[in-house]
Amino acid sequence: GFTHIAFEVDDVGQTFKAAMENGGQVLGKVTEKKVAGVGLLRFVYFRDPEGNIVEIQSWA
Repeated sequence: GFTHIAFEVDDVGQTFKAAMENGGQVLGKVTEKKVAGVGLLRFVYFRDPEGNIVEIQSWA
C-alpha cells in the first residue's frame, strides 16, 4: 500500500479550495517552506472523498 499520493499543481490554494468543495476533508493548513538553493515550496494535505491522503504542492 501507500501512505499518501502527491501532485504538483499550479495553484495550491485554488486546488485545495476545489477539493474541499467536492468532498475533501482538511488534514492541515497550507504551509510554505523555503528550501535553500531550490525555492519556495507551498503544500497542504487533505483526504479525498474515498479517504485517501492527498498532498498537493507547488514550487516558486
